[in-house]
Amino acid sequence: MLERAVRSALGQSHRDLEVWIYDNDSGDETAEVAARLAALDPRVHYHAHASNLGSFANFRYAIEHVRTPFFSVLADDDMLLPDFHRLALESFSESPGLGMVGLDCLHSELGGALLRRSAIRPGAYAPPEGMLEMLRQGHLSWSSVLFRSEVIDLIGGIDAGADLYLDLDVLLRVAAHFPFVVRPEPGAVFFYHEAASGSSASDDPGRWVAFGHLIDRTAADSTLPPSLRQEAVGRLRTMLRALLVKNGVGAARRGNAAAAATAARELRARLGDLPGSSAVQLVALAGRMPGGRTMLERIARGRRPYTGERLIDRVPGGTGLSP
Repeated sequence: MLERAVRSALGQSHRDLEVWIYDNDSGDETAEVAARLAALDPRVHYHAHASNLGSFANFRYAIEHVRTPFFSVLADDDMLLPDFHRLALESFSESPGLGMVGLDCLHSELGGALLRRSAIRPGAYAPPEGMLEMLRQGHLSWSSVLFRSEVIDLIGGIDAGADLYLDLDVLLRVAAHFPFVVRPEPGAVFFYHEAASGSSASDDPGRWVAFGHLIDRTAADSTLPPSLRQEAVGRLRTMLRALLVKNGVGAARRGNAAAAATAARELRARLGDLPGSSAVQLVALAGRMPGGRTMLERIARGRRPYTGERLIDRVPGGTGLSP
């Protein structure tokens, strides 16, 4: 999948770009794949960390070492569509003051079934209301966002406290301080699979500390109008509630009763959500019963939000889509 991701970047119709591969001490064949791709195309560069920094520290390192006027971030299991950079740069050319340009991101299972998701509508957004609209409608997927590099320093740099929610944090802070444009054309594909869903990271209680950090920092941001700040905090708390419930149910499906119980405790401690926490506790109990995990898995598959479309129907030619 790494090779597919890199080739999708090299295959951009806008050719003036660099591709940097940041190897987080993977211990696998990443170095060999990178060397082969670099031998074929001098735009490919490779950096290997001496030790594993953690996935989101690796993202932070990559962003902090950007030396080009614009950048985008691509996980190794996702891919760009050919006109992503060209279309985004077209919008930057029309409005040089933009902080970022987002295109549609197609969410797909590996088999090619497209998944429904909430996402901000195409259009032009002004700060700070653009931040609130992203929370109201659904935030962008940063796989299909091109950022103007200088805005990262202008929003105060990368916040290590955001950790697992680094992408959401950057998107919201840019939207709070810079105008941005969302285009309707698809620019990238996010592939959903168990490894990509971050199940081990989801069970880490530290992720709720990171989300709480986002809420606390938003509540303390005096640059935002009070009414906007109040609504933003309320919507972030609603997101946290949904994430905790989803995490608790997912942990029960994986047989991790301890993580499900932690999610229920976090609901009570952070949100005082007794109905939600009780529901998570019941699901955790079901996950420990004979056949319970199988039952939960069937329910989850039945509730998965398929659009009825296939990825091959949305991507002209459909080349290079198989993992």
